[in-house]
Amino acid sequence: MELALLLLLGLLHKKQAQGIQAETRFVKLGTNLTLELKKTFVFTQNNDQLFWNFNTSFTILRADTSSPITIYENYSNRVTLLENFALILRNVHALDNGYYTAVLGGAKQQTLADYNVQVQAAVSPVKLEVASMWNDMDTCNMTVTCRADTTQLNLNFECHKVCSQNGSELLKADGHLKLISDNYSIVCEHSNNVSKTEQAKNVHICALNLVVSTWKRQRPVN
Repeated sequence: MELALLLLLGLLHKKQAQGIQAETRFVKLGTNLTLELKKTFVFTQNNDQLFWNFNTSFTILRADTSSPITIYENYSNRVTLLENFALILRNVHALDNGYYTAVLGGAKQQTLADYNVQVQAAVSPVKLEVASMWNDMDTCNMTVTCRADTTQLNLNFECHKVCSQNGSELLKADGHLKLISDNYSIVCEHSNNVSKTEQAKNVHICALNLVVSTWKRQRPVN
């Protein structure tokens, strides 16, 4: 345990010493990912190879000045190297989570790009339902349910011409579930870094219910 911690601290120290800061890149499951170089370079006699690596210990490909590009077996059908040495990784999946680095190899090794890639699936659709509705003098009240998968939020809204409520938010493993009011609508939203789904209901349904209820109260009794 202590040895692992020392190795981790050593790696972090090495990165800091080299002035490297990994860019976090979120990508949707099943799509293509393009990683570009952060620094320009020129092949020289002493620095004549470029590597794209995964998690420092797995080489994705190698490019140099004297031979064709070598794409290693695990990536042979999924990787393309562009003319500017940007890497395209096709059909990303959960196992592609991790660190990607482009390194100019040779007498003086230089890191040209560093990415922390996070693969996320698209969030599930939401369903917004009015669970109950009741009137209190000139105010219409609604209890609304915002549901995604097996998770849901319930919230009471007090509405007249607009609805007043600060809203509610739930942090899930795959994203955020929100139930909010933007005055004239109530919105159920499910989102993460790569996708968003939402459903809204206009507060006119509450206003209409209030009008009908008021009319019934004021209607003369025969």
